[in-house]
Amino acid sequence: MRHESELIEFLKGKGDSRTDHRIILGTHSGEFHADELLATAVLTTELRKFAGANRYRYDIRVYRSRDLNYLNNACDLIYDIGNGKYDHHSSDQVYYPNGIPMASCGKILNDVILDADIAEGLRRKLFYAVEANDNGAPLPDYLESSQLAFVGAFNQRWDEEWTGRQTRDHFNNVLNIVETIYERIYKSVLSDIAAKAQLEKFSTFMHDGKFLILDRYCPYHEYARTHPELIAVVYPKDHQWMIRMSPTFKRKYETRYLFPREWAGLSDSALRDISGVPSIRFCHRALFLTTCNTKEGALEVCKIVLKKLNESGGLQK
Repeated sequence: MRHESELIEFLKGKGDSRTDHRIILGTHSGEFHADELLATAVLTTELRKFAGANRYRYDIRVYRSRDLNYLNNACDLIYDIGNGKYDHHSSDQVYYPNGIPMASCGKILNDVILDADIAEGLRRKLFYAVEANDNGAPLPDYLESSQLAFVGAFNQRWDEEWTGRQTRDHFNNVLNIVETIYERIYKSVLSDIAAKAQLEKFSTFMHDGKFLILDRYCPYHEYARTHPELIAVVYPKDHQWMIRMSPTFKRKYETRYLFPREWAGLSDSALRDISGVPSIRFCHRALFLTTCNTKEGALEVCKIVLKKLNESGGLQK
């Protein structure tokens, strides 16, 4: 597997360990969007990682213009404009296998992050929503909504008159935020990947793998995605034990099974009386989550769920 993309290698080649070297990225001017901001954040963040690790020095600048001749002559790389490799406004639209049309940030990501697991994790947690929105396409219900929906609020309003400097300052301020979000989600993806190796260390199973019991929380969604027999996951959080039904991955918050309908929205004594579990605390009114004070209580809830499921199948959605 190649660990460096041709694109990043090209930009790195412009660096020098002895002097600051300017790298100029180019995109369109006017109203800014999450797409080109995220594309910029990928490039600036990954280049800075390389610079920090190798004692290189970069002066990264972003030029924004609608003048293609200017951008082509002044910039090392342009995107989201010009119908080139990293634009997405031409007639030959590229689509992901899930049907979402690719935007400029996705094209940049493909050529920068070559690890397939990391790239797909970033798409699911951040990029798909941005790309669907920028292309005016619907987002499948099971995917995360856009983490960058706030970007539009930083553009000039109809009743404002900004100078070019003010527009540039707003773009750069938002870029700083987007870079931070990208870095945090990148680390979140790495954490999810590491969780696959740690899950076995922290977990036990009940009833032929139908319930996953975690002694400490770690991300379990990838395990749940590939184990359709899983009914629920038990884990500690905030001094209590959570019993959460396994997701379907079809629509957000949809789960494979539900807790008993009569538990919906109940808590404390009312829920204890109807369930018979002394340490039970709360059941969400949507019936996908129940909490207990003790691990023993949580395991008792699992037994009740399995018993009712075996008796009637009424919990299945």
